[in-house]
Amino acid sequence: MTATFTLEDINKVAKDILATPSLKKVITFHATMGVGKTTLIKELVKELGVTGNSSSPTFSLVNEYESETGETIYHFDLYRLSCIEEIIEIGFEDYLNKEGILIILNHVLKPFVGKLICIALEYWLMRKKAGSKML
Repeated sequence: MTATFTLEDINKVAKDILATPSLKKVITFHATMGVGKTTLIKELVKELGVTGNSSSPTFSLVNEYESETGETIYHFDLYRLSCIEEIIEIGFEDYLNKEGILIILNHVLKPFVGKLICIALEYWLMRKKAGSKML
């Protein structure tokens, strides 16, 4: 899936991602700082039925949310971890075996790629739509 969108379109993009037939329970995001990962993830969490506030777990590494239907969403921010060994040390593999949906921000998850759907975000400027994002 490729989508070019602005902030006004983010709700539709979140719905489109969640409607993807091949969507797995683990979604990873790869993008540079400031591209809008947290903004999109907040919208995904909202669309998954979480009514409370969601934020990036930069310091805690993982935030846990419960949807209105009782489903658990785990939101990881692993950018400050530098290697796969650190990810294993925090018990990440245990989360892969739990019920629920995992949303992850990281760049060193290659050993787990078969279990993931990866979303890359790019920030780019178009002459007609300044501030558009490409997914």
